[in-house]
Amino acid sequence: MPTAFVTGGGGALGRGIGRALIDKGWQVVLADLKPEHAEEVAAALGAGATPTTLNVNEFALAKAAIDKAAKDFGSLDALVNCAGGTMALRVPKGTLVENDPEHWDRMINVNLFGTFNCAYAAAPHMKAAKRGGIVNIASGAGMRGGPPESRQSGAAVYSATKAGVIAFTQALAQELGPHGIRVNAVAPGRNESRAKPLAKMIEMQQSEEAREPGSGRASPLPRPFGKPSDIGDAVAFLLSAEADYITGCCLDLTGGIRLH
Repeated sequence: MPTAFVTGGGGALGRGIGRALIDKGWQVVLADLKPEHAEEVAAALGAGATPTTLNVNEFALAKAAIDKAAKDFGSLDALVNCAGGTMALRVPKGTLVENDPEHWDRMINVNLFGTFNCAYAAAPHMKAAKRGGIVNIASGAGMRGGPPESRQSGAAVYSATKAGVIAFTQALAQELGPHGIRVNAVAPGRNESRAKPLAKMIEMQQSEEAREPGSGRASPLPRPFGKPSDIGDAVAFLLSAEADYITGCCLDLTGGIRLH
C-alpha cells in the first residue's frame, strides 16, 4: 500500500484529499498544526488514516515527521503540501498597506517555507526509491493576481505566495524528474468547507457583491462553488499511474472563475 503524507490534513481540503487517496488504496498520514483537527479527520476517514502533529514552518520537525512516516509504513510515495489558508492564519482582510509585515510573515512562512521544508525532507526518500509524486496546493489567486481585498485576507501577499508555489512546482519538477519523481500543483478557487457550507458561501458572495460590485466573481457552471472532494479527486489523479506523464503542471480548479 503506497503512503502519502498530507500537510494541513486536519482542514477541509485535507479531509477531501485524504478521502480520495484512501478510496484509491493509499495509506495517508494527516499532519496538522492542531492535533485535535488531525485526529478528528483521521477518525472520520477510518482505516488508512493516521494523524500526526506538525508545524511545517519548522524544518527539523517536518523532516522528523516525514522520516517517521517513511519508516513506519516502509515507504514515502507522495507528499501533498496543503497547509495554509488565511482564515487559519488569522490574517485580517485589507489592502497591502493596511496589513502588518507580521501578517505577511505568517503567509510566507506557511505557504512558501512550509512547502519548501516538506519537499526538501520528502525528496530524498523518493530519490532513493526512484519514484514518487508531490502535489502542492496553490490557488486561483496565484494564477490571476488575486481577488479584490474584500474577497481575500491579505490578498496581495497571499497571491504572491501562491504564485511562488506554482513557480516552485515547475522548478522542482525539472530537478526531480530525472529521478522518476513528478511534481504538480492544483489551484483551487472558492470551496465549500465545514465552516462555510454552500448557504454561507452564497450569502458571503452576495454580501461582497453588494459592497464591491464585480468582486463576487461566479463560475459559469451551474454549481457556484467547489468542494473539497473536487480537490481530492484532482490530487488522487495527479498521483496515479494515469498521470504518469504529467509533471510541472498547475491544474486550474477554479470552476472557470479565473475567466473573469
